Amino acid sequence: MRYTKPILTMNLRTYLLSIFVSISFIFSQAQTSEIDSLSIAWQDSELSDSLRMEALRELITIYYYNLRQTDTAVYLAKEMIEFGKKKSNLRHQAEGWSLIGYSYLYAGHQYFDTIIPLHKYSLRLRYQTGNNNLMAEGLKIIGDVYYNLTQLDSSNHYRRKAAKAYTRLNKLELAADLYSGIAWNYYMLGDYKKSIQSHYKGTKLLDDHADSLAQVNASMHLARCYWRLGDLDLAEYYIHKATRFAPQENRKERIFKSKEALGVLEMERGNYQVSLKYLTEVIEEARKQEDLHWEGNALLNRSNTLKEMERYDEAIADLQRNIQIREIMGSIDHAWLIAVSSLADVYATAGRADEAIEQGLQYLEFLEGQTKDELVVESASAYHALTHAYEQKGEYQKALLYHQKLVNLEDSLSSKSAKREIARQEYLYKADSLELVTLNNAELASQRLEYEKSQNRILAIGGVLLVALLFGAVLYYTNQRKKQAQRELAEARLKQQLEENRMKAVKAQFKPHFLANVQVAIQNYMEQGHAAKASEYLDNYSGMLRGVLNSSDKPIVTL
Repeated sequence: MRYTKPILTMNLRTYLLSIFVSISFIFSQAQTSEIDSLSIAWQDSELSDSLRMEALRELITIYYYNLRQTDTAVYLAKEMIEFGKKKSNLRHQAEGWSLIGYSYLYAGHQYFDTIIPLHKYSLRLRYQTGNNNLMAEGLKIIGDVYYNLTQLDSSNHYRRKAAKAYTRLNKLELAADLYSGIAWNYYMLGDYKKSIQSHYKGTKLLDDHADSLAQVNASMHLARCYWRLGDLDLAEYYIHKATRFAPQENRKERIFKSKEALGVLEMERGNYQVSLKYLTEVIEEARKQEDLHWEGNALLNRSNTLKEMERYDEAIADLQRNIQIREIMGSIDHAWLIAVSSLADVYATAGRADEAIEQGLQYLEFLEGQTKDELVVESASAYHALTHAYEQKGEYQKALLYHQKLVNLEDSLSSKSAKREIARQEYLYKADSLELVTLNNAELASQRLEYEKSQNRILAIGGVLLVALLFGAVLYYTNQRKKQAQRELAEARLKQQLEENRMKAVKAQFKPHFLANVQVAIQNYMEQGHAAKASEYLDNYSGMLRGVLNSSDKPIVTL
């Protein structure tokens, strides 16, 4: 295989292996001695209970974390629980259940369904102690366990609770650290905006009290988030800020790490010459410091820039050197896989089809039987390189074959992601249901009190709103009645005024002098014995009066 060419001689390999075995033997002897000392301390009844529990806690940690001896760790944790029951100490019992949960966590996923209930039962006991520090610690532990189980949403839920608890206790550094953990979870979930928001919550707690290293880590986290969001200017700003806050003792290292980040950022911008300058400086400094890990990362990034510049031979040389470095370090990890798959892709892009095919096939042979998602995903780039290489050689059937494998792989990964998401949601539902069952009495009483208070607040607000509504309705009705009465009164006055005016108009049409003359004329006719003329005159007079009265309400009267 091209990328597994031996770098060290067999004698040197044997020498290094012997050193490794010697160091391992010395380490195991020291660990055995530590276990013996802790066992003696735990069983020494003359020591105080706190010292005995501290020794037992350290002993359990060695068994489940260093030695991976789950059964022994669980047995000792149960001893701690029994000791707590004997002493009526809920704290020791809670710690015992947590340590059992940790033992199963490091034993593997066959205990997956057991881990969270154990830690939640421990949390229940912590609440019963009434000790706020223990409660906050229990919430933090569950958040960390969910993180280890890659249940990031649930991890954020409990870490947020713990952060609030530590804030109330004025333990701001612990709270800020939890918010940083929440920010990292959101980053891994791809929710970069929430990651930035959570990060700012943590830094706001510390303000200027954070040490320079914390400021460096915070700035680099923000740079990564803004980078993912496509805001390269803000990403660059925070990269430079990380350099400014770097402690004096590792400022030089921080400067070159920032240069590496800037080199990748400039490649994203298309400034390939600037990117190449930054990354070359980083590689040279890493070689001076003899830091293989740092050099390998910079070589991988520079190869991407060289590929974009179509300087394929130099990109290939960088990738080959990166692969050699990983093999010297004995680190066949995700970065090694990226380098190998990138090498096959560069061969194909450079038109070196035979080498691309050889590299791609050897790479797929290595991946055969792998089930980890990050390894399976890397095979996609190999399929792509093989498709491209076989197209160049005119072997279209093979090109079509690997293209179809690439399509099938993408479909299967999508399916796996969907299945994992469904399984995760189901687990979260079960976990939430279990949490409701295992909540302690103190927490339930607190929740019930808060519920009753909220209900009372709702009822009080509802009562006030109802009274206000009734008062408004009465006020509105009264106001309307008042307006109606005013309208009726105004109408009555208007009618009266109109009638008075009409009567005045009628009176104005009958002059007293005219009436007197008519009466005198009728009287003369009667005295002279002309009754017929008097009667006729009276009829004409009455007809005139009738006509005047009938036309009194008309603006115009025809003659």
